[in-house]
This record gives sequence, C-alpha cells and structure tokens, in this order.
Amino acid sequence: MSRKSNGGARGGAGIIISDLGPEVDIPRPGPSPWGHRGVPLTIAGAGVEALPSRDGAARPAAVLLRYRKLEPARWLGHLDVMRAFERAFRRTDLPVAYTEGFNPRIRLAFASPLPVGVTGDREAAVVLLSGTATPQEVRDGLNSVLPSGFHIMDAEAKGNSTAGSVLAAYDRAEYSLTVQGPTEAVRAGAEALMTAETLPVTREKDRRIITFDARAFLHAVEAEAGAVRIIVEVRQNGGVRPSELGAVLEAHAPECRVAAIVRARLFGSGTATGGAELEQDETQDDQI
Repeated sequence: MSRKSNGGARGGAGIIISDLGPEVDIPRPGPSPWGHRGVPLTIAGAGVEALPSRDGAARPAAVLLRYRKLEPARWLGHLDVMRAFERAFRRTDLPVAYTEGFNPRIRLAFASPLPVGVTGDREAAVVLLSGTATPQEVRDGLNSVLPSGFHIMDAEAKGNSTAGSVLAAYDRAEYSLTVQGPTEAVRAGAEALMTAETLPVTREKDRRIITFDARAFLHAVEAEAGAVRIIVEVRQNGGVRPSELGAVLEAHAPECRVAAIVRARLFGSGTATGGAELEQDETQDDQI
C-alpha cells in the first residue's frame, strides 16, 4: 500500500492522504500557547504579546560589579576573564540566573572588554540573580574564590534592570599611559593630540585594512610627570584601542615611548537608561 501526500490540493491548509480509503484532511498545528522556550503568549488578532513567565516568577535582579583587573591577570583575554568569573560564581552559593537552552550559561555581562596586556582599576560587569542575595554577599563571595589578579571593589543592586541597560551608560573611559621621555616632549605630545584636526589610525578588520579618525573619540588629554591621561568615548560598535592611543602619542612625541597602559576607570557622561545614576566625571564636563 502506498502513501501519497499532496500539500497543494487544499491550498496549503492541510495534508491529503490518499489510497487509504476516504481522504482525510489533517490540519496543520497552530501556534503553541507557550511560544518560544516556554514563554506564554497571549494572542489577540494578529498581535502576539509575551508575558513575563509561565508561573509569574519575578524577573532576575541585576547587581553591578566594579572590579579591578590587576597585573597577574594582565595577559588574560576577555574570554579568559569571563571564564574566570563564571568558575568563581559556580564555586559560591550565590543564586545566579542562567540562560535557557541546552548549554545554560551564567547571565553575566561586561562593559567594554579590556584588550590583552591592559589592566583596569575600575571595570564594570553585571550579573543577574535568580534568588535573594545582598550586594555585600555577592562582593565577599566572589572575592573569596576569584583567582589572583581580580578584586571586586564594590557591588550595587540595580533592581530588575537588564544588564544591557545598566552597561550602556558607560560611554567614557579614562586611560593612564606611562611615558618614558623628556617631560617637555611628553607635554608637547599631549597638547598636539588635542590640537590636531585629525588623528588617522589604520587597523586590520575582517581581513581588510581600514582607516578611521581617532580624534573623534578624544575628549580630554592631560600630561603630568611621566604619564599622560586620556579620556575617550566608548561606543557600542567599538572605539579607539589603548594600543592605538599609545601609537598616536608616540607619533606626535618621537622622543617618547609608551611603557604601559592602564584603564583608570569606566564612567558615564550622563544618566543611565532606566534612571539609574552612574558616577559622573567630577568636573561635570570632559575636562580632567
């Protein structure tokens, strides 16, 4: 006995099975009332609206972490940093939230990842909690298990904000460049960066060589004894790299050499999405 199907006989509305006696029209299944990944849906006309959760559970609570990446962790890349934090969370009893799917991951996000070879004195990350824990418990729990080279300075509750809304407000970074060379040459190089109309930087991306203007990212430059401090804009789609800041400084101060780069802090130039306030630049403008 053969089985034939003809999905076009009824205009795609169903499947016709013939040679089995009378024709049987099997309708196609409609949309699942639970939607994608078990999230319940309410269907009204042509619109589909997602409800918070199947059992009405509260959304995970966000905790903002401010941490330091120190010299022992200087040569760790961003993926290594993420793994170090994930392993640390698993070693604690903190009620962290996980993603759904076959490979659940801790719901953890970082602001503007540091490149390899650069340390950070005030970095930012957000973890989502599925249960109750105070910010102090999160800070102390992580500090007790994090490897050498990381230290949680403080933690702050951010309510039911998403990680993206909290971290999106960090749109400024301050770098401290240790510079070897004559003091006057360092000062002249710093002044040249701010007075330059353009600072072309060449970079390889996706097997292509691109050139962009680093001057558009600079907001303040100041020279001091043996160091130059630079405030740059941090954008969601990328920005100027610390190594590129060192390269343009050396190009304008040929007698000097950049020996080390530290990201002194990440901070926000305005108010974070959702009304959460970030620490502001102390002068309320782009001057250091």
